[in-house]
Amino acid sequence: MILLIFMYTYLAFSFGTTLINEGHATPGEIINVIMAILIGSFSLALMAPELQGTSTFLFLLSFQTSYMTTW
Repeated sequence: MILLIFMYTYLAFSFGTTLINEGHATPGEIINVIMAILIGSFSLALMAPELQGTSTFLFLLSFQTSYMTTW
């Protein structure tokens, strides 16, 4: 997972330098995009265990509800 984060950061950095050299973007815009990629990817990586716990809870809740309706 960390490797993918670094790969996307490198891709944004290398393409950002190309955009700066061609005059399509400013360095501030590129730094903004790189920071957004880092924050978003780390947020998604930290959300995975929470989703697993939530899905387990919802599965158990649905099993309990279906068991209660059969009575």
